[in-house]
Amino acid sequence: METPTDKQTLLAALAQGRAEWEAVLARVDLAHMHVPGVDGEWSICEVLAHVTAYEEYAAAHSRDMLEHGQIAAAHVAALDAYHTAELARYRGAHPELPGDINQLPSEQLNALFVYEHAGRAPAEALALGRSAYDALYSAVSQLGEDSLAQPHTLFNGRSLVQILPFQSYRHYQKHAQAIEGWLDAQHA
Repeated sequence: METPTDKQTLLAALAQGRAEWEAVLARVDLAHMHVPGVDGEWSICEVLAHVTAYEEYAAAHSRDMLEHGQIAAAHVAALDAYHTAELARYRGAHPELPGDINQLPSEQLNALFVYEHAGRAPAEALALGRSAYDALYSAVSQLGEDSLAQPHTLFNGRSLVQILPFQSYRHYQKHAQAIEGWLDAQHA
């Protein structure tokens, strides 16, 4: 998949990447979605929780740009508030963690995202992932080329068109390899 440089290329890559991701997930029996050890220690539902959380943030940044002309506005603030409340609960078992979501190292942030989705039914985990993707695709499709190409200090001078692949389809690709390897081992 080529690296997007414009809106149309990005939209095509988002759609193709999602179709490939859903094809991998369709190979998984729902009864096996909570089996650990698929991607490191994670089950497929835990991988979904992780991927979905990052895609939700990508959608929030895109929606903030669309509605407020800037990233990290109302939609990101709402996500941060949700995850901060979840972090307060999570810290009951992990009091060593900082209370500010923005101070969590990525490994601890990923653990929080997985914790938040613990116990969700596989169909719900799949639906939440699809919803995050749909929100991202919708926002990107409504953004203008200038908004997508604008560099942001929060992204170290990179634009939405540059960072969104790593929060969506390139992120899927990374985890799809582990899922496919696990599936192949199950059928060997």
